[in-house]
Amino acid sequence: MITLGVITLTLSAYGLFELAHIFGRMPAPLAVVAVAGFDVFAIACGVMAFRVAKDGDSPAVWNFAVVVAALLTAGLQYVRTQLGGQPIAVGVMMAFFPIATVILFEGTLRRAFRISGRRSGRVAPPRASFEILQWLLFRRLTWEAFRDGVLDRSLSADAAFKLAVIRQQTIDAAEVDVVVERRGLELDYSADLGGHGQITSGYPADTPESAGSPEDVRTIAAVVREKLEVTGVDKAGQDEAFAQTIAAKPSADETTVRRTIGRESAKMSKLRSA
Repeated sequence: MITLGVITLTLSAYGLFELAHIFGRMPAPLAVVAVAGFDVFAIACGVMAFRVAKDGDSPAVWNFAVVVAALLTAGLQYVRTQLGGQPIAVGVMMAFFPIATVILFEGTLRRAFRISGRRSGRVAPPRASFEILQWLLFRRLTWEAFRDGVLDRSLSADAAFKLAVIRQQTIDAAEVDVVVERRGLELDYSADLGGHGQITSGYPADTPESAGSPEDVRTIAAVVREKLEVTGVDKAGQDEAFAQTIAAKPSADETTVRRTIGRESAKMSKLRSA
């Protein structure tokens, strides 16, 4: 934007000076002052608009002044080319630069204003967007997901689409007598996520409810001692303790478990006999 602004100011200064000095018969020093004042006014309004936008206030007044200055410059540039007998195409080209600069300025200013508003919580984050292929293949689901994204800006596109899928599955289940096994969607709105809901997906076999018990994280010796306290240290008790230890620690080596059971049984027998 800075490069385009410099080009625009250079062409604008040349065109306005020629318009005021040659066609308006204004003395050269006064023409330079008039052109400089015009450009300084536009630059000052642009700087003020950015400062106000970054502070979170509305830059509408300063933005309006920049737009007016750009449109006025474009018109004067076009008039200058016509007074000089140049083709219309040249006039359009000269008028293009102020308009292009103000368009780029508008986009940059709006972005600065929205970023400042989002940091302070006054402007909502951008809503979820969806691919064109989703609109073509799943029109109804995408429309429902789009509505979710408009309602809750914290939802990602994936989360909004999964919410729509959940509602559709509920409707389908109510319309049929037999409900077949379908993909499960797990919603997690825990406080650990900073107040933002996270949606994860999986199949019923992978859900925490259907998963097996987690493996005991204690050492083999600790598990064996606990089992022997219940089963006893005789032959039958050792066999029962071995089965329970393997069930608690499926990844443990059976030879190591039996060796540990023998060692711990001997220790416990000595302590009881003493």
